[in-house]
Amino acid sequence: MEFSSARSLTDFLRHHREHIARLAETGEPEALTVAGRPEVVVQAVENYSALAERLRYVEGALGLWQAHAQVVSERTHDWETGLSRLRTKHGLSP
Repeated sequence: MEFSSARSLTDFLRHHREHIARLAETGEPEALTVAGRPEVVVQAVENYSALAERLRYVEGALGLWQAHAQVVSERTHDWETGLSRLRTKHGLSP
């Protein structure tokens, strides 16, 4: 993943107030590097919360889409058939 802003962890620690102000103002995440390699990402809480909410929404929509795909492809069945198949599979009596 590419970041438009990458800063050294040392610079972040020395100038944390400026970094935090920039994060809050831009809303963009910032990669912090150690020895020139990206190691962690920092982001304003408000923006992280919005991103996490969007992810929950997308995951829920994906679950609905997958359930719909199973119904359309007729890979689902009523609960009695399912229970019967589980009993047979596990050697349980009715």
